[in-house]
Amino acid sequence: MEEQGKKPQPFIKRYDTIIAFLGIEVLALALFGFGGATGLSIIQIASVFVALLTIPFIRNNLPEKWISKAILALSPLAIMMALFAFGPFWSNAYYGGNIVNIVLYGGLTLFGGLGVFVLGYGLTQNKAAKLKYILCGALVGLGLYVLISGGYSLIRYGAFYASRYAGMVYYYEGVIFPIAKETKALIGFEFFEVVMSYGKSAAVLLASSGIALIPMFKEPSKKSFIFVASLTLLGWLDLILTPYLGGIIIVLTVYLIMGLVFLALHFAKKSKKAKKALHKGTNIAFFVLIGLVFLGVLLLAIDAGSNAIVNMNIPKISAQLASSTSPLGKLKQAFRLTLFNGNLSSNAKFSLTSTLFGCVPSSIVKTNVFEFDALYQTGFVGFFAVLTVIFLGIRQSRSFLLQETKDESYRLAIVSMLLTGFIFYSFQNDELPYIYQNLFSPLSKNGVCFGLLFLLGVIYRTPIKEEAAHE
Repeated sequence: MEEQGKKPQPFIKRYDTIIAFLGIEVLALALFGFGGATGLSIIQIASVFVALLTIPFIRNNLPEKWISKAILALSPLAIMMALFAFGPFWSNAYYGGNIVNIVLYGGLTLFGGLGVFVLGYGLTQNKAAKLKYILCGALVGLGLYVLISGGYSLIRYGAFYASRYAGMVYYYEGVIFPIAKETKALIGFEFFEVVMSYGKSAAVLLASSGIALIPMFKEPSKKSFIFVASLTLLGWLDLILTPYLGGIIIVLTVYLIMGLVFLALHFAKKSKKAKKALHKGTNIAFFVLIGLVFLGVLLLAIDAGSNAIVNMNIPKISAQLASSTSPLGKLKQAFRLTLFNGNLSSNAKFSLTSTLFGCVPSSIVKTNVFEFDALYQTGFVGFFAVLTVIFLGIRQSRSFLLQETKDESYRLAIVSMLLTGFIFYSFQNDELPYIYQNLFSPLSKNGVCFGLLFLLGVIYRTPIKEEAAHE
């Protein structure tokens, strides 16, 4: 079979720069949060359109024999996005059974999510869309949001307000609100009072890109170094001048992890033996991680159905699981909602439909862990699809970082931002972020999440490229 990729098509030669610009613009606008919910809908439509324009680039570079395998690799993401679009939770609880909204907005969620992933991958097949420009687009979008929202917060609250006003409250319509737990955020074309984790997510991602400065420092041209350093500093200033300690801890943790990754990559490039050792070590760690995750999921599911672990009276753990307000107790609630179709009472009946595809709860449960929010919203089918996407992302990150190219600093920054997003939303996710309104704002309808799906597409390696990375 004759492979494609030897002779560029006229379409590719003529429109590569325009398509690269449009794709990077989609990324920047998504991470900026342009236009709020309406703007995101427009961006989702644009991402599908531009993703279709990248298909000639993908076909030109990807041999025919790998196309079916590349499409198959999309299936976990497709299942995940389909359940976030049309699952029982969304069609009944979120859209209220309105067929028009289900078809329209559910379709945007499904095809927008797939489209932006394909767009991210398609741009890597376009020589005009260098990783340097993709990273710049992401940082500009995040930086503009941080500059506007962070600057307005400082004007309204003052510097270090989370420390200065710690423990202090104010009254609004007869309700008490802690000053130190809120911030201002630009949503659409208005500013809203939101919880700290929601308003500072962009600053956390922006600050995490600073890991790229290590290899950039050795480059002869300092333009990229100054550009990334300036935007990283902007992110750090927003976190420190608030201060948002949760975000600072996450960024420092990512710096530590990515610093170790950088050292490992440095030694792996020196000898084949070191590279093989790195592959072996990461493979072992990868499968140990999978085993631990599934063991934890199994134990939580058993306790949610029978209180088996609570009845064992294990110090601290049993008490945590018995409390509905503790971190473990919230995770257990997510399992119970899933198993018993949103019913948390002791005499609730098991529901196969909600277990598989998600429940219709009477109220939103805040677990603060996006994987477990996905559990009760999309069922075990969606939950395992989310975990599969995460695990595949980890494997793809290794192949992406091991490429023998000169853009190491940009690859490090992109993986660092993805790792930061994963850790941040695994501990700080809040889908009821508005201070004065009880409005549900799911991660699947979030511009930052949309941008992270784009970057996930950027790091995706086809099997043929993975083989090259191992050689």
